[in-house]
Amino acid sequence: MPKWLVYGTEPFLIDKYKKELIRDIEAPEFNYLEANEFTEQVSSFLCQIPILGNEKVLIYHAETLKECSDLVEFLSKRGKKAKVYIFAKTVDKRTKLYKQFSKDEVKIFDKVRMDVLQKTILQHIKHAGCEITEDAYQQYLRQINYYAEETNLYDVLYSLERLCCSKSITLDDVKKLVVNNESENVFSLIQLIMNQQYNEIYHQADLIMQGQSNNAINVLSLLLRNYRLAYKMRICNCSLKDIGVYGNSYVPQLSAEVCSKSMDIIDDAIRKIKTGYYQQEIALKVVLAKLCALSRKG
Repeated sequence: MPKWLVYGTEPFLIDKYKKELIRDIEAPEFNYLEANEFTEQVSSFLCQIPILGNEKVLIYHAETLKECSDLVEFLSKRGKKAKVYIFAKTVDKRTKLYKQFSKDEVKIFDKVRMDVLQKTILQHIKHAGCEITEDAYQQYLRQINYYAEETNLYDVLYSLERLCCSKSITLDDVKKLVVNNESENVFSLIQLIMNQQYNEIYHQADLIMQGQSNNAINVLSLLLRNYRLAYKMRICNCSLKDIGVYGNSYVPQLSAEVCSKSMDIIDDAIRKIKTGYYQQEIALKVVLAKLCALSRKG
């Protein structure tokens, strides 16, 4: 039986895809079934021929792909009587079960790219007959914080509906009407430093210190780790994988000499915080300023 695995981090797009599937089903009262358990009703539905239409469709919901093992095994042994779409909230790509789906049978709906997000926001505002000032727009992007784990397009569209009650959206409108999902992004700091984005660097520093007063040492330790990785890569002329680091760690594209000086700055600041010489907030901002200056030297 034809089958597809559907999952991702953007529920709005997943729901949209599901609605499109259902919309195209002929005689859905006979040819459509939605389930979250593999029951006799499900197996019977899968074995029946379509009525008043060309195909039958099963949409199967599961918390994890692992819960679908009986269904997938059943599909591998029976004829092609229905299309099956498995909507799983959690998927482990390392499992044999996942590998039973070909590349064409996996549909992933993750968060949209920034350019797509911005186009969506601006089009929504335009279609509502509204305008937004540049400072309000930038504040909106920060507050909605779309790439935070708990935020999705539903939050974006809901917040825009509230904002578009006003024909001219101002900074005050955004601050009053949009839930502030803003949070610190420690892992973006090095990218901001390399790009010399000073305003955003210090904005992130403020957020970090608002989140927890003793955050500075933790943040500096994470920065130190990434500069240390960059140093090792330059000295050994190797990749992250070669030194046993897997994943998406971002390391600065700097010379070994600059990485070494950066590490000394961070080490010194951590030591001074621990001995009470520096307040944490001051130490963090001083370090960020020094790292920005060094990054210009490459």
